[in-house]
Amino acid sequence: MKINIYSPTYYRLENTVEFVASLKESVARSRHDAKIFIADNNSPTEMKKYLMGQNDDNVEVHLFEKNYGKGHAINTLHNNVRKSELVLSIDSDIICKDGANWIDRMVSVLVDNSDIGIISARFQEGVSHNYALLKKRMTVRNSNLIYGSTQIGGACIMLRSETWDKARGYNAPDIYAGDDGTLINHVYHRQKKKVVVCTNITLYHLDENDDKYRTWKINRMRNRKSHDKKPDSGYYENL
Repeated sequence: MKINIYSPTYYRLENTVEFVASLKESVARSRHDAKIFIADNNSPTEMKKYLMGQNDDNVEVHLFEKNYGKGHAINTLHNNVRKSELVLSIDSDIICKDGANWIDRMVSVLVDNSDIGIISARFQEGVSHNYALLKKRMTVRNSNLIYGSTQIGGACIMLRSETWDKARGYNAPDIYAGDDGTLINHVYHRQKKKVVVCTNITLYHLDENDDKYRTWKINRMRNRKSHDKKPDSGYYENL
């Protein structure tokens, strides 16, 4: 199956280098036609140079001239790149530590159960992922799933392209809102699909040790009112 893997990047070069290496290794383990599409939101020159050096048969990098945010950038990618049966959205601070073929495990769950709209990996504790409300359990293809609430967190989610298209991709009310959460709510409430976490898959957030990035992030939140909060409509300009 064709899987388009979308990831937005901005600023954190050290983390991005580790993320790209980990994701490339994960793609190499997959038996499916998985391809990585990176959308860079106008990072510094050093980051852009590194990213452009990552282009190959399995990685396609697109540099944007301004910071569009995660939703807008990924929607634009989806509207312009190849068509695929499945979509995987993953943040650029996520790595796999155990060498697992987690991409194919996600695929097997989705293709084997039409009631499931979105599958997410499980993350280490203490990184804002709260699984306490997920009381229901099911097993699909030897994968143990928990569900029962839309509040599964985000950062790495896989869904069918048709599910993505029905939701019109990311549609958060502004570029700094919870893109994954808004999409998850749409799939759960409007499309009436289960949103599950696979406990057999554990991925990890990289630590945010970049002081410049943390300062930028704090200032971003303080100055939210200065940004355009026009709701996302789903698809954007051509690349």
